[in-house]
Amino acid sequence: MDVARALKNNRVLKSLTGLNIIAFNSLSKIFESELNKLHLEGIDFKKRQRALGGGRKSKIETAKEKLFFLLFYFKVYPTYDVAGFLFNVDRSQPFHWVKKLEEALERSLKRALVLPKRKINSIDEFFRLYPDAKDVFIDGV
Repeated sequence: MDVARALKNNRVLKSLTGLNIIAFNSLSKIFESELNKLHLEGIDFKKRQRALGGGRKSKIETAKEKLFFLLFYFKVYPTYDVAGFLFNVDRSQPFHWVKKLEEALERSLKRALVLPKRKINSIDEFFRLYPDAKDVFIDGV
């Protein structure tokens, strides 16, 4: 997938990730910082077999490409087979990318103060948080 092309077109970027260019670039700076922190903390990597920088190079190298992949995955929600095909990797690779990158995204959204409250324990609590909501649909699949 031509990530650089998508990052130049507001309409395409918004349709693939849900963010415009300004919001994406703003979030990508925070995301890169959080990704580096995770790397230093050793959270995102298992025990190394090679020295830092050794081994095969990733298909998504920059923080912007990683953020694009993750936002694309969450917006479009393709199967791992489809994501692997689109990013020209084996179908197992997108699974590993999601697991490694979602922690950095969650930390970034929290740092940017846009992370929504995730755990709502009752309908009453939901209506307290969202008083304008009239109906609630729950997908039980």
